[in-house]
Amino acid sequence: MAMALKSLMREPLLHFLVLGAALFVTFDLFGSRGNAAPGKIVVTQGQIAALREDFQRTWQRPPTPDEVEGLVGERVRDEVYYREALALGLDKDDAVIRRRLRQKLEFVSEDSAASLPPKDDELQRYFDAHTETFRGADGRIPAFEDARDAALREWMNAKRLEAEDAYYRELLKKYSVVVER
Repeated sequence: MAMALKSLMREPLLHFLVLGAALFVTFDLFGSRGNAAPGKIVVTQGQIAALREDFQRTWQRPPTPDEVEGLVGERVRDEVYYREALALGLDKDDAVIRRRLRQKLEFVSEDSAASLPPKDDELQRYFDAHTETFRGADGRIPAFEDARDAALREWMNAKRLEAEDAYYRELLKKYSVVVER
C-alpha cells in the first residue's frame, strides 16, 4: 500500500491536477471578478464628469449640485432598469434592439473609418466617374466647380459605405453561417 502511494505521488498527472485545483481555489477566494458584487452599482468620477459635460453642452451652463444629484440618480435608474431587462431576457429575439445594436456598431465602424478629405484631383476623378449622380432636374450635368460640395458629400458617403462593408467582411470571418432551407 505504501509503495502504491509513493508511486502515485510521483505521477505527473496527479501533480497537474492538484496544482490546477489549488489555482482554482485560490482564484475563487482571492481573484478579481471585475464587478465582484452583481448587485453593486458604481458611478465613477469619470461618469459623473461625463454627465456634467453632457449637461453643460445641452444647457450651455454647468449643472447645480442638485442637478448633478438628479443626473446621478437617472444614471443609477438607467443601470438598474438595464440590468433587470437583461436578467429578464428582454434583449433576446427583439428586432428593434438588434437593429439598434447594429446601428451602434456601424457608428463605431464609421468613427474608425474616418478619413482625410480627398485632394481636388481625386474628387474631380470621382465626379467624372459618377456624373449621372449630379445630373440636375433639367438633365444637365453641372461643372465640377458648381457641384464640388455635392461631390464631396457623395465621395464621403461612398468611402463610409466602403469602410462599413470592409468592416463587416472582417467581422464575418469570425463566423460560420448556415442557412437552413
